[in-house]
Amino acid sequence: MNKKYINQDGFVAFTSLLVISTIVFFIAISVPILGITEANNSLSYARSSAAFRMAESCNDEALFRLRDDANYSGGSLTFNSGNCTISVSGAGSNKTIDVVASLSEPPNFVRRTQMTVKRTGNSINILTWQEI
Repeated sequence: MNKKYINQDGFVAFTSLLVISTIVFFIAISVPILGITEANNSLSYARSSAAFRMAESCNDEALFRLRDDANYSGGSLTFNSGNCTISVSGAGSNKTIDVVASLSEPPNFVRRTQMTVKRTGNSINILTWQEI
């Protein structure tokens, strides 16, 4: 019996090269995609934080105005990057302050807060605060 052997020199090297090239290709594709995803996450965090700071500024403004005027019912404030709407409800000394802050530049973010306060003379005590 004569067996014929086909020259298979380099078969293992070629297969290894093919597998390694495939792995390198997928890594090369994944790295930019991960970078873009991280950049988007970072932008979203920054915009969300800016909307939150705007809501906090409007909360402060509402507290100052309510301290000076027991009948203050809210309003709106405009900033360079967006605006917020303040609504004050409640009778007597207990008031609820709702604030909606939104950024005007894309990506748009909206943050909402709600405070319950008690007004005694010219003093304001915050009873509850929450982001809704």
